[in-house]
Amino acid sequence: MATRANISVYDSKRDTWVTIYTHWDGYPKHHYPILVNNYNTEEKALALVSLGDISILDESIEKPEGHTDDTPAKGCTVYYGRDRGDKDVNPVETRGDLIAVLKARFEEYHYTFRDGSWEVWEDTESGFRLLTHSVLNDERVISQLKVTSAPASINRRVIKETVVANVKVPNGNSTNYHSVRLVKLELDNPSENYYHVRVKAPVKGAKWEEVGVIHTDPDLAFKEFTRQIEDWV
Repeated sequence: MATRANISVYDSKRDTWVTIYTHWDGYPKHHYPILVNNYNTEEKALALVSLGDISILDESIEKPEGHTDDTPAKGCTVYYGRDRGDKDVNPVETRGDLIAVLKARFEEYHYTFRDGSWEVWEDTESGFRLLTHSVLNDERVISQLKVTSAPASINRRVIKETVVANVKVPNGNSTNYHSVRLVKLELDNPSENYYHVRVKAPVKGAKWEEVGVIHTDPDLAFKEFTRQIEDWV
C-alpha cells in the first residue's frame, strides 16, 4: 500500500523551495534514513528533487543501464518521468515561508531540507506538526542512520549544554587518551531534550567531534556512549 509523501528542498541561491511527490514507502522509517544518509547537503538534496516526482526513493539517483520502473536497479531511485516516461511530473517551485510550502502541497508526510538538515512534518487537525523529535526517538529509524548532527531547527533552540558523562580512554599502549563525552542538549521546551556523544582525539588542538546518532532517549544515548568507549579500548 502506498504511503504518499512530499520532499521540499530550499534553494538558498534562488530563495526558492523545490518540491516533489513520492509515492511508495513515504513513512519516516523508510524515507528519513535514506534522506539523511545520502542527500545531506544542499547540492545533493537539490539534485534529488531536480528530476521530478518519484515512484520509489532509494540511496542513489544514478540511472545504470537497464534501470526502469519495471526493472529497477538495486539502490537506485525510480522517477516517474525519467524511468517511466510520465508527463507533468516536474518539481514545483514555491517562494515564501515554509508554512506556505506545506500548505501548497501536502501528503501523509512532508520532508524538508534547509540549513543542512532534514525535518519531518505531518498534517493534523490543529495544523502542521514537526515530527523530527519523535522520529529520532524511534530505534527502528536511528538504527539505520549514519553520523548525524542535530537538525538546524533544534540547534537554534538549544539553551544549555550539560556534560552527563566524560571518560578518558587509553589510546592503545601509548600514554595518550581519547576523551569520550555524553552531552545533553536542553531546549526551550523541557520535554524535547537531546543527547549526543562527542569524541576528542589525543592530538594537540583537537576539537570535539560529534559521533554516532543524536538521541532523545537517555538510555539509548548511554548505550551509544558505552559503545564509543568500547571502540577505543
